[in-house]
Amino acid sequence: MVSGPDFTCGVAANPADVIFCWGDFETTSTEWEGFPQKESIVELAAGESFICARTPTGDVWCLTKDTTDDAPPTSKDFWVTDSPVKVEDYKFKAISAGKDAICGILWDDTIACWSVTDVNDHDRILDSPAGTYKQLSVGSGHACAVRKNKGIVVCWGANSWSEWATVQALPGTFESVSAGNQHTCGIRPDGDVECWGNNGSGQLNAPEF
Repeated sequence: MVSGPDFTCGVAANPADVIFCWGDFETTSTEWEGFPQKESIVELAAGESFICARTPTGDVWCLTKDTTDDAPPTSKDFWVTDSPVKVEDYKFKAISAGKDAICGILWDDTIACWSVTDVNDHDRILDSPAGTYKQLSVGSGHACAVRKNKGIVVCWGANSWSEWATVQALPGTFESVSAGNQHTCGIRPDGDVECWGNNGSGQLNAPEF
């Protein structure tokens, strides 16, 4: 189950593998016509106005609550429509959605990102870093990922609050990261949490146990 700003979506057990959303994004199984229901859904990701589903074979399908008349997705310019659209040319191990963009770890452990609206300032999030990764998280206008076999965190996208500049100066490694609106937190191998970016609401002040 995943939530956007004003909606929640989940995969039903009965009928199996049918996606339903409620709130300001009500869907029924008929709205997912074209989605291969015979395949299981192993992961959901929700943005501000869209939801994407990943299957065990690595395929990703997306649906938006806003109707657009734009073309189907290409490799880096993805506008979802009011019916499910399959992301072509990619097979994913994991996906993560932010406000207007989504990134995924491909089967070769590299990262691909694409937009779901006219992202304007968020265009930079499409410039995903080189290398191989084991985990990623997409925030409002930036994203961060943990390098495979190294544990080093790499961030990219918007940097108005040092969303990614700060982490470049942080020593040591991380097990995982979670990106927010203008900040990111990561878990160290010893379980400690370290955060960077905007601290206007105290979001960098992680508790110590």
